[in-house]
Amino acid sequence: MLGALPFPGQTLAPSDLPSFGDLPSMLGRIFKAYDIRGTVPDMLNEQMAWQIGFGSSKFLLQDAAAAGDTSPMMKNVVVGRDMRTHSPGLSKALMQGIRDHGGDVIDVGMVDTSFIYFAVN
Repeated sequence: MLGALPFPGQTLAPSDLPSFGDLPSMLGRIFKAYDIRGTVPDMLNEQMAWQIGFGSSKFLLQDAAAAGDTSPMMKNVVVGRDMRTHSPGLSKALMQGIRDHGGDVIDVGMVDTSFIYFAVN
C-alpha cells in the first residue's frame, strides 16, 4: 500500500504526504511507454488512479496552454479499460481525477489497447 494519498476534496500539508521510498523505481514499474500497468492493490489502487488522472490532466492542460492551444479539444482525454474485475473502479477514479483538474473525459469503455490508439487519432 502506498499510504494516505490525497483524494477528491482532501487537502494535505507537505508533511502529510506519503513517502514513496524509491519513487523512480516505483514509477518505472507502473508507467509504461503507452499505458499504466501494476498489480492491484499492491502497486495500483483507486487513490493512485485518481492521482494519476489529476496529474495527467494538470500536465496535459498546462502543456497545451504553454503551446498556445486552449481549444476545447485540448481538454479531452480518452480512457479505456480491460475486462478485469477491478478495472471499472480504477477507471472511475482515474476519470474523476481528470475531471477534478478540469479535463474532459471520453470514456470508450471496455476495449483492447489498439482501440485506444484509434480513438485518440
